[in-house]
Amino acid sequence: MKKRILSAALLLILIFQLSGCSSVKFTTIDKLMRPPRLYGDNSELQDAFEKSVGKDITLKAPVSGTYKSAFIFYDIDGDKDNEAFVFYTKNIVDDAVRMQVMDKIDGEWTSVASFIGSGSEVNTVDFIDMDSDNVFELIVSWNILESKGNKIFSIYRFNVSKSIVGAFAVCTEAYTIMKPMDIDTDSNTEVFFILLDATSEAPQSVARVLKMNDKKISLYGEAKLDGNVSGYSDIKEIVGKKDGIYKLYIDAYKGENQMITEVIFWNNETSALEAPFIDAQTNTNIATWRSVRLPVYDIDKDGELEIPAQVVMQGGITRQGVGNVILPFYITKWYKTNGKQLVEIKQNAVNFECKYILNFSANWQNIISIQSDMQTKTWEVFQVDPDDEEKMQLLFIVSCVDKNVWSNRVETKYAGFSQVFENSKNATVIAVSITQAGEGIGLNLKKLNEIINIFDVG
Repeated sequence: MKKRILSAALLLILIFQLSGCSSVKFTTIDKLMRPPRLYGDNSELQDAFEKSVGKDITLKAPVSGTYKSAFIFYDIDGDKDNEAFVFYTKNIVDDAVRMQVMDKIDGEWTSVASFIGSGSEVNTVDFIDMDSDNVFELIVSWNILESKGNKIFSIYRFNVSKSIVGAFAVCTEAYTIMKPMDIDTDSNTEVFFILLDATSEAPQSVARVLKMNDKKISLYGEAKLDGNVSGYSDIKEIVGKKDGIYKLYIDAYKGENQMITEVIFWNNETSALEAPFIDAQTNTNIATWRSVRLPVYDIDKDGELEIPAQVVMQGGITRQGVGNVILPFYITKWYKTNGKQLVEIKQNAVNFECKYILNFSANWQNIISIQSDMQTKTWEVFQVDPDDEEKMQLLFIVSCVDKNVWSNRVETKYAGFSQVFENSKNATVIAVSITQAGEGIGLNLKKLNEIINIFDVG
């Protein structure tokens, strides 16, 4: 009962009220076997550590990130001697994750600080210099029992003379995703994070930046995002080739299948964090919406990621399920960002399930229509009469065929199909069949090989 009360209380704190770098404590139960002792020079460290905290403990290694040991060594003060940061729980007193900071003083390992953590386990550990004083701050991210996606991070600052003479937890924040970065390009590292509150009647999401000035952490900037999402993918850092702006692309999930991309950057002219594609009235992002979980991708192979968005294809349909429910068919438009504008660079049709793309040539975009059957995994591509949209003729069919079925195609309905490529990842073959109408306008297998390409993402 006590554990459930604590968990519920912490989850109430998680939503936006936690901002302001307040302190949070939490406990959980996680009894693990005690790992083997350290050996060699580090055995002295373990002796000093156990003298300080006792032996009835369980070491707790981070579950993600760069560091995967409960004993983490890092030279935070640049004196070429590592300090040690040890994560553990006390088995008898309580089950809170704790952090012990150890430093060598006069040649002997000594405990210089101890903290009670803010979660049920250590998620990630990062060392960053937030104010270019050559003394690194420590960011510890904590996983929270029973939280749906949200976590907590704490920032620790150290005072250093010949050794650590002071250690302070200067900030604790709830977050959904987080990444240290120099978002304003001033050579200091800030902490960027997004906090999603999807539990209230009006879901909210906000991006925030924390900055250190005069050894204190403060809110440097924030921007509202689309709150009607269920979670986020990784934060991708981009420098636009056209505008030269350092920006963040963050794919966000909507429902079971849909996706948007949040674009966020620091405006040095206004000293503000901006999310230019959020509608100010509805706090939603419809500019980068797509019907499938299609991530940002370098579609033109120029080394810069493009953002996909979808619009309904005129006359295109998608048949779904055994009842052949009719849904729209979507064209995918790919955009680069130029300042606060989306600039279209390409259109195509993406078969996300079967992992291929149908590229439109300039003279095709307004005269073809596609009918997709999700049950049979086929696309039928039609030519449309621009003067009469009711007049259509089938040009070719694209099918996604199981590799074993394809090997016996002479005995199946795929006897008249030709292979475009094989997708070894999902053991399928992408094959085409060209109609007489298609041949009549000059289509052949070579041309379709140029039009249909594998899409190896997602």
